[in-house]
Amino acid sequence: MTEERRSELAEREAGAGSEARLERNRGAARKVVHHHARLLEELEARSRGLAEAPAGGWQAARQALAAWVDAELLPHARGEEATLYRRAAELPGVALLVRSLLLEHGRIGELRQVLGAAPSQGEAAALGRALLEIFRLHAEKENLFVLPPLAEDPATKLEEVLDELHALSSFSGQVLDVRPLPPAERHRLIFATWERLGPGESFLLVNDHDPVPLHYQFAAEQPGRFTWEVLEAGPRVWRVLVGRDGDGREGR
Repeated sequence: MTEERRSELAEREAGAGSEARLERNRGAARKVVHHHARLLEELEARSRGLAEAPAGGWQAARQALAAWVDAELLPHARGEEATLYRRAAELPGVALLVRSLLLEHGRIGELRQVLGAAPSQGEAAALGRALLEIFRLHAEKENLFVLPPLAEDPATKLEEVLDELHALSSFSGQVLDVRPLPPAERHRLIFATWERLGPGESFLLVNDHDPVPLHYQFAAEQPGRFTWEVLEAGPRVWRVLVGRDGDGREGR
């Protein structure tokens, strides 16, 4: 076989491998679109249930909607930020869109907090509709303008990105987001939350800066009793799994 023929075959194999990866990426993107549709369907049903609840049952419907947002929508958002968005922001022309999507995640979180304290069914139902509409537009933007460039990028392994997203969004423990709190209150609340943990339990800490000083404080005050696993390290959000270690190993 001539060198020219070998080169031709190698190029053909490389092209076939690249096309196979892109096809896997497209399949993974379709899974995300399907998941968005499922989330929208469930959010719409709960929002409608709140609006149509009888006068004596609207508070239970509000609680059901808030609990679903906490268990499904917000974990999905956190997983996207740490995986899908991080990769998408590296692609040409996508970074500004990712910033707008991050702002929408923040708005969804704010609406969830206000929903929990809504004093009347009318206000709660309006907040439910607002959650539905902002997420509907949000999902459409992802489907149309984020997933396609990721799927067509030969350097992206979208299946692996989605595996990581699923692992992060499936975290079922307590999430402590201290970003809205004044800095002076954060460490007190974090340590109080840690004190309530049982051996082997953990919570997910969400912060807006690198919590290295907090790690030093844990190491000084609770040596050998805590665990510390950094899941996301900036530049906008830090997520750390903080736990109580029953084996006496110091967190790192």
